[in-house]
Amino acid sequence: MTTSTPGLHSIAWLSSGRLFVKPLDGDTREIESTFARESLERRQRSQQLNGWKNRSGVWGLMGFAPPSMDQWDDDAPAHRRLIRFCALSRGQKPDELYYVLDCGPVGGLFQFDLERGYEIRLMHREGFVTGDISRHPVSGDVAVSLRRSDGTVGITVGENDGRYLQDVTFSDGVDEAPAWLPDGSRRIVFHSAAWLRDAHGIARAKSAFRIEMLDIEAKSVTTVLEDEQHDLLQPRMLADGTLFFVRRPKGKEGQRRSFWEDLVEVLLIPWRLFLAIMGFLNFFSTMFTGKPLTTAGGPQRKSPATPTLMLWGQMIDTQKLIKAQRDAANVQLVPKEWRLIRRDSGGTETVLAENVVSYDVLPSGDVIYTDGSSIQHVTAAGTRTQLAKDALIERVAALPRTTEPEAN
Repeated sequence: MTTSTPGLHSIAWLSSGRLFVKPLDGDTREIESTFARESLERRQRSQQLNGWKNRSGVWGLMGFAPPSMDQWDDDAPAHRRLIRFCALSRGQKPDELYYVLDCGPVGGLFQFDLERGYEIRLMHREGFVTGDISRHPVSGDVAVSLRRSDGTVGITVGENDGRYLQDVTFSDGVDEAPAWLPDGSRRIVFHSAAWLRDAHGIARAKSAFRIEMLDIEAKSVTTVLEDEQHDLLQPRMLADGTLFFVRRPKGKEGQRRSFWEDLVEVLLIPWRLFLAIMGFLNFFSTMFTGKPLTTAGGPQRKSPATPTLMLWGQMIDTQKLIKAQRDAANVQLVPKEWRLIRRDSGGTETVLAENVVSYDVLPSGDVIYTDGSSIQHVTAAGTRTQLAKDALIERVAALPRTTEPEAN
């Protein structure tokens, strides 16, 4: 970092489920969760105490462990990350950070003091897993998006310690990426898409994501901006009404495939059936002989280690990106059509960056964004500075030096 970012204290980002922080004048360090470490230790103790059960019964008499998906995967269970960071947001102070941990069926909200290295567990419960979180600049209330049992996603608001969570949007669709307005009001901007259902009520497709504003006190929702040909994502708004968002072309979800696309799918059926049969036989060969059916050549299975990444409803093939990274110095996680837009109160739009995965806005209007492999700082005047580099960056947050009302 350089002194060209006077309003910035530090930056934080998520990479492959891990949390990193870099101060303006310091080195990058990884944040380890005490709760996550203790949870993993409890799981390991439980496996050591109850591991004998895996050798009991009929399979145990034959000298084999019961069949499980663990033996089917390339990576051993010990090499998997069972707990991962999935959302983060700035706190009230420059050295304060909020994040969400995905612990499988259970998720938790945590506060971390960067200066003391101290973690506070605010709450955890079943089903509390979200990719976004925003903290109110005055009251400290948090807003998140949570998936419901009917397939919809809604905005949920609770006190700053995560208590008394209440749903505040109830649309038949996907409401995500909430961000409080910086004026201290009870208003939230978020992106939203409606499910398109058939006569039987089954969801077949989604509309384009649009930007909406929720006034909790007035109990009203208004559309701020929409575009039928593009998804408008991750909205943020400044006190003067300036709107920031990511614009990308709307996906082909729900659209009828062409004749040639259908033909290719039909022609691939024999090959996929062959792979399925070989995989089935290879599984039993490994189970009973300890050796795979094919030791050289034959169909190769993809490694299950983070093969894809879901970003706002679109699947990203990270394996292709990792392979491409060997031959390129800088690999973007998303196409250049994912553009960061600044729209002033008069409706004039400016493209600030391309290949934008995630971003954050400082009170001054400066922007911190990532393309998946680097983190850039863009001033209101357009000056650009690289702040950090990493692989597969999913989320980024800017921690300002001051505690004045903020855009996120």
